[in-house]
Amino acid sequence: MPGDRFRLLLLYANYTDRLSYYDDWFDAFSAWPSFAVDGFDIVRDGRQDELRNKLAASDGVVLLHSTNGDTTVYLDNYARVLAERRIPLLSFVGNEVNLPGSPIAAKRATFSVIRPEWVATQLLQEAGEFLFGDVTRGVVAIPHALNPDIYRGSKPSNERPIDIGTRVARYLAHLGDDDRNRIVDFFRDNGAAFGLTTDISDARFDRAGWVAFLGDCKGTVATEAGSWFIERDDATVNAIRDYVRQGGGLVMIGGYLTFQGIDGKARYRGTAVEEALPVLMEANDDRVERPEGVAPRVAAKDHPIVRGLEASWPSLLGYNRFQAKAGGTVVATAGEDPLIVAGSFGKGRSVAFASDCGPHWAPPPFVDWKGYAPLWQQIANWVAGD
Repeated sequence: MPGDRFRLLLLYANYTDRLSYYDDWFDAFSAWPSFAVDGFDIVRDGRQDELRNKLAASDGVVLLHSTNGDTTVYLDNYARVLAERRIPLLSFVGNEVNLPGSPIAAKRATFSVIRPEWVATQLLQEAGEFLFGDVTRGVVAIPHALNPDIYRGSKPSNERPIDIGTRVARYLAHLGDDDRNRIVDFFRDNGAAFGLTTDISDARFDRAGWVAFLGDCKGTVATEAGSWFIERDDATVNAIRDYVRQGGGLVMIGGYLTFQGIDGKARYRGTAVEEALPVLMEANDDRVERPEGVAPRVAAKDHPIVRGLEASWPSLLGYNRFQAKAGGTVVATAGEDPLIVAGSFGKGRSVAFASDCGPHWAPPPFVDWKGYAPLWQQIANWVAGD
């Protein structure tokens, strides 16, 4: 270690500018006077020899949250090289919940190859040790914090036009913890009644956008990320598939965090849930916004799901795009794309409904339509085997 500065190799994945805490951690390490930081972007593949040389010239290596939070695909390309290192390695972990397409099992498999000396969890110490204690020598609990050099209040509260503002992704149903969804929904639905100006959505900002947005807000609402369970093996998502295979019914309804969803973050493609559904999902963001309206049409008039319903329905305002699997029946369409696909899986049945069952993609004329209740009753009856 030359002089008194620790030569730190900092690995990151530069695939988005919409998760500002990625930038905050990189800046925090770079600003520390005792570190001489050398960054390495793992999104760029084919640089294994370059990484070996950087490891040989460093005193330690840190993997930031971006290397494994949304996917381990980029990190897996360099896992074997990292396993050859002769210096200590600490890895942060992003998204320590069982997400389809970004499972805990995948992170554990990658860590089993790399064998980090330390894993830095965002969870409580005990929870982090349960998830990763057997694939590392030690677990440390390190929560997030905002970068004080960036996030500074620059506008007096009385000059801020938004009373309550937040940008927050909805939790997936299988995680169980619905507190954040309910808190955000309460302020969005009731803010005006309390005389509050609100700006609440799941649209993402880059860091400059976050700074400007928070600077216009008098307050924000959210909760810490949570789940009713943690698993090493992603058994709950797999159990959904097995339930259908053994005779159960499954309906997936469209939205920003189903199918692939906003920015591809729902990540059900390639999972056990997709296996049980009668559709093939797109690789990335699959949302189709149709603010002018798109009229659904019945494609399989003799199917029990649409029995007794007219051929054309009130318009929808958007949907998730997917394709029917071989053997799946396209029951209804939205424009040129499937809206309802029904199929069998093992002894069970499943249905993919591409749009919302309520606002925002299902506007009042659709929800108030006389065929709305019969449609959902017949979907439920059909997947139940009636």
